Amino acid sequence: MTDQARRGAALAALQNNLRSLSDWADDRLNEDFDRQYIAEHMTEVIDALLSGEPMPPRPF
Repeated sequence: MTDQARRGAALAALQNNLRSLSDWADDRLNEDFDRQYIAEHMTEVIDALLSGEPMPPRPF
């Protein structure tokens, strides 16, 4: 696999993870969960994605 293909795959995975996070947050907001918990989880996930660490579990 070329470097360009690896970067493309990594970008696609990042986009999928961010889309999933956005969908999860939107669903929780529609269910009237605490916005602070949602914001904290979103921050943890973004930090994990940027550092290459495993995704944290969803709080609810």
